[in-house]
Amino acid sequence: IKHIYNTSYYLSDCGGFDAYKRDMGFSLSDWRLQAVASLAGMAPVGRAIDIGCGRGEMTVHLARLGHEVTAVDYSDSAIELARSAVENAVLSDGPCLKIALHCADVNALELSGIYQLAVAADVVEHLAPSELDSLYGRIAASLSPNGLFIVHTFPNAWYYRYEHPRRLREARKLGAYLPLEPRTRYERLMHINEQSPRALRRQLRSHFGHVL
Repeated sequence: IKHIYNTSYYLSDCGGFDAYKRDMGFSLSDWRLQAVASLAGMAPVGRAIDIGCGRGEMTVHLARLGHEVTAVDYSDSAIELARSAVENAVLSDGPCLKIALHCADVNALELSGIYQLAVAADVVEHLAPSELDSLYGRIAASLSPNGLFIVHTFPNAWYYRYEHPRRLREARKLGAYLPLEPRTRYERLMHINEQSPRALRRQLRSHFGHVL
């Protein structure tokens, strides 16, 4: 389904698309990316990898923190959008931003050296369990002992199983409408490995000594 990861998806459904349209990735106004960014600020500044970089908002933010950023996504459309975000940032911040964009499968991309920070924002649910296990192994082997690996996934299995039904009940009390099926068409096609906190923690612990 690689062809579905196109410009239309990134600009009409992919989380944060409305915020991106306001300033083309120049700032982080989407709450999910802000949550990731707040954690990323705790990592030592050095080399960072943005896994499934999408439109490039997080890539630009990490570079502004001072990281030398490797950004990877297997979608041509994502890399084109990320390149535009990087170019806009360079026009504002100058050529001091260190960013390398790669259109590739993250499990096929050659990882060289050690990273102080790895970010996987809303990408793990798009990978099959075996692919995800391979990714975690590669990151664990490339992460500095005092480095930080941030995984964000939303909507997720917990939300679909518990939070959406709760919202449905509240909506009915108020006479408001919520769809019975919370997933968008894209989510039904793309979310092949939805995560619960327990499943996410269990798989991470098989590769990382410290998991929160």
